[in-house]
Amino acid sequence: MKKQLLILLTAAALLFFPKVNFGQTAPNLGKASTFSLFTAVGAFTCSSSSTIWGDIGTNKGAFTGSPALVGNKHVVDATSSQAAKDVDSAYTYLVGLTCDSVLTTLGSGQTLTPHVFCLGAATTLNGNLTLDAQGNPNAIFIIKIDGALSTGKFSNIILKNSASLCNVYWQVNGAVSLGDSSIFKGTIVANGAIDLLADAQLLGRGLSKAGAISLSSNMVAIGMKPITTITAGSATTICSGSSVTLTATVTNGVSPFTYSWNPGGSTASSITVSTTTTTSYIATTTAVNGCAPSKDTMIITVSPKTTITTAPTNQTVCSGNSVSFSVTASGSSLTYQWRKGSTNISGATASTFTINPATSTNAASNYNVIVSGTCSSDTSSNVSLTVNPKTTITTSPSSQSVCSGNSVSFSVTATGTALTYQWRKGSVNLVNGANISGATSDTLILKSVSASDAATNYNVVVSGTCSPAATSFNIILNVNTAPHITGGPYDMNACDSSIASFWVTATGTGLTYQWRKGNVNIADGGNISGAKTSIITFNPVTNADTGTKYNVVVRGSCSPNDTSHFVSIGVCRETAIDNNNSNAVKAVKIFPNPFTTSINFILTDAAQNNCTLRIYNVLGSEVMSTTVTKNLSTIETSNLPAGVYIYKIISNNKTLQIGRLVSQK
Repeated sequence: MKKQLLILLTAAALLFFPKVNFGQTAPNLGKASTFSLFTAVGAFTCSSSSTIWGDIGTNKGAFTGSPALVGNKHVVDATSSQAAKDVDSAYTYLVGLTCDSVLTTLGSGQTLTPHVFCLGAATTLNGNLTLDAQGNPNAIFIIKIDGALSTGKFSNIILKNSASLCNVYWQVNGAVSLGDSSIFKGTIVANGAIDLLADAQLLGRGLSKAGAISLSSNMVAIGMKPITTITAGSATTICSGSSVTLTATVTNGVSPFTYSWNPGGSTASSITVSTTTTTSYIATTTAVNGCAPSKDTMIITVSPKTTITTAPTNQTVCSGNSVSFSVTASGSSLTYQWRKGSTNISGATASTFTINPATSTNAASNYNVIVSGTCSSDTSSNVSLTVNPKTTITTSPSSQSVCSGNSVSFSVTATGTALTYQWRKGSVNLVNGANISGATSDTLILKSVSASDAATNYNVVVSGTCSPAATSFNIILNVNTAPHITGGPYDMNACDSSIASFWVTATGTGLTYQWRKGNVNIADGGNISGAKTSIITFNPVTNADTGTKYNVVVRGSCSPNDTSHFVSIGVCRETAIDNNNSNAVKAVKIFPNPFTTSINFILTDAAQNNCTLRIYNVLGSEVMSTTVTKNLSTIETSNLPAGVYIYKIISNNKTLQIGRLVSQK
């Protein structure tokens, strides 16, 4: 019961799916597949007016004639021997196939779909026979004839809906005769002679396992796969937007051919393409009624347009340093040429252009680069190069002198970019405030200076965009003071030495002196010397010199002047003192007087060979004490400041002599 149901279902499927083709497989032709005409046993005769595509030959029998042959001829050789075996095998295979349908006639407008068809006796094909593959390019048609096959004059086999002559097989148990001017398609595997009458065409194969083959002004073409080659009318590397013509050339196929291009879908043998990207173009060629299409591929490489993708930028550099401009670009086979304006820069032919070292002569606003490639060129916009000078002091500050309480300024000039200033005392930065201003400018101002502002190491550090900073040399600030009398003068008495001196001590800068009597200036000359120094000396003192209102005016670099009080010159005698004799003779002679760095002492009384010399300042303080033991002694006095001193000669606790000394430095 189940078996009967399966048979019914299978039958129903065949009714509803008529295009399904069960059990139809092509025979394996082996070595015989390359032959258009072949007989295993029999003579081969053909006229020179015949044209054959594919191999021809016989494995046993004579070969006569010289057709126009596109292929090889095999007569009793290893290939023909194997082909004979393969034809016999193919014939046996076809004989063994089960029929799908039994026919009684062929042609006369008949249409067949892919099946195994059987005819039980010799058959003649007249008119047209249509083989409809119903859209299946792999559909197989097998027609088995148990007897001879002949075709009528002008008969034709039409292939429809993807039917291919390479999938049509005729198994003929007898001879085959193709009528005048008939067109036959498919592979004939016969057990008898194959005869092509005048102008008959066989598009396929004629293979016989036993029988002669004869031709007369025929065309025979195996359903060979054509060979397609694409050639380009120009270079296959083009610039974006350019065009090139591609042509498909076909060999080893039976003309005419159909063409199909991808992309584009053109059906012409030549196309002209223009593309912006690299593209593979495929030409598919199919011989009319051919077995299989042929394809070839041509790659059209598109070189992109030369385009600057990252342009050079403006550059700023310090003089003496290195600077570079760079560019990036897309394209192929790129070259570079840097320019200044429209003038090429020699050697600047890389994507990066370096100037080392940069100087002021390199500064410009019109640097650019031309990038060239396989396709066109691109020129950048102009960019600038700014060369900043090194920070350099061109006019250094100079030393200054100023009176205490006044203002003073130091100035500097420098070249460079974005300059800043820092004034210093030594290595210590000065800060604005108190009496300081301009500590971070090109001019430093010190107001109401005092002695604490004086220094020998003022300097300024000038910084700018370009390193290193420039530092000036150290400069001096002298703070001068006004004259000020600190000691003297004192009243004087002219003793027997006949010498009298006034002295004064003072502080201040650039001091000068002018001694006066009252308001009248005293001048050097005669017995007067030192009228313009700190010590004025009268040597000898005259009666005209004695008097009062002597004074000195002290002047300096700074105002105001200072004037001493009045002093006077009186008259006295230098006295030698003796307890028993007030008029004793001098025990010691002293010279020079006034003195500078030393004093000589001569003992006039040899008996007084052990005396003490004591020197007092005008305030009565002892400033020196020494023993005199020789008749002639020299006493060093370089440590005594300028001024008037009193001396005493003492022996055995007695004062022998009193006098006045003047230190004149």
